[in-house]
Amino acid sequence: MARDWGLDVTAHAQPNVLGSYVPGRRIELGVSNLSTWAHELLHAADDRLGTLDLGKRIDGELVAELGGAVLLEALGLPDDSDRGGAFHYLSDQCAKDGRDLLSACLALVERVHACVQLLLDTAERLTASKPSSAQVTVVPEAMSAQLGLFSPAAPTGAEASMG
Repeated sequence: MARDWGLDVTAHAQPNVLGSYVPGRRIELGVSNLSTWAHELLHAADDRLGTLDLGKRIDGELVAELGGAVLLEALGLPDDSDRGGAFHYLSDQCAKDGRDLLSACLALVERVHACVQLLLDTAERLTASKPSSAQVTVVPEAMSAQLGLFSPAAPTGAEASMG
C-alpha cells in the first residue's frame, strides 16, 4: 500500500521514536509491531485525504492512534491493536492539549472513519489486482528488513514529520 501511494518505508534507530511519517515521502519505523505500522499508515491516509494538518499535531496523533486501533480491530487483530496502549497514548495527547479524551475523539470520528475506509478500500483494490492464484501477505517493510527482504534506506535531512 505504501508503495502504491509512492511512499518509501525505512527503518530508523532514533531513540524513543517508534515511528514517524514524513508527509508524501516516507514512513519510518523503529519497531516491528503492527500497532505502530497501522498508526503511521493512518497518518499517510490522513495526508492522502488532505485532512492532515501539521499545525494541529495533536489531532493528527489522535486520528492515527485511534484509527490504527480501529483498523487492527476491524482486521481481527485485537492483540495487535493494543487497546490499552492506545488508550494511554490518546489520554496523554489530550492531556498535553488540555482536552477531554471522549470529546476530542468524538470530534474526529468521521475523519478516523474516512482514513480507515481509505486503507481498507485501497487494500481491497490492491488485492483484487493480484492474480487469483497468488496468496497476498501484508508484512510491514520494517519487518521484511529483518527477514532480509529489502534494504532500508537511511533517512535524509531534517523534515517535518508526524509521530
